[in-house]
Amino acid sequence: MLHDKQFFPLMRQGSFFTFVGEALDDQLYAAAQAQSQSKGMLIAGAIGAALAQTYIPDHSAEPTAYGLDMRTGAIAPYPGAHTSVRTDTAYIYVYRPAQAAGAPPLKVYVDGHEMGTLGAGQYLELPWARFGKPLQLCLGSWPVAKPCQFVVPNAVRLNYLKVNEPAAPQPWQWMTPAQGAVDLDELDKRAR
Repeated sequence: MLHDKQFFPLMRQGSFFTFVGEALDDQLYAAAQAQSQSKGMLIAGAIGAALAQTYIPDHSAEPTAYGLDMRTGAIAPYPGAHTSVRTDTAYIYVYRPAQAAGAPPLKVYVDGHEMGTLGAGQYLELPWARFGKPLQLCLGSWPVAKPCQFVVPNAVRLNYLKVNEPAAPQPWQWMTPAQGAVDLDELDKRAR
């Protein structure tokens, strides 16, 4: 999807889709900065030092989940007022086809934490219990710099992500649940 002059991959969530974009400018942070600067000019010494210790983090441009209603085209933060918040765990299966034989193993990271290593014909099950929160998936030692992707996984169905060959333009390929299940069944048969 094209949004604010950038392309974002969509993830189906029932009758709508989600994507991960940047958060809007943090108005609370901007107001605190303006107030701190104006007070800093008027007050010096110990009071100024006390103000400097008051720290408000800047959440501008952080990865944020958005929902896209395909009927109206409306974009809103996800989960929003019309989303029933659940604590369901989403499951993502990341796999490499058996045809990748001879390819070096790849490390898979979620939010900077190593979750496992994928060789040819292997898969990993990645649970995600933070409903509505984006996660960052990355591949280590991939030929392109930082092959990472932000996504909000679907907690209602299984999510399948195939790792393409290094020569492919995109390292990731989201698969339909039906195709992903068939691919994993085939990998299990080959492993026996």
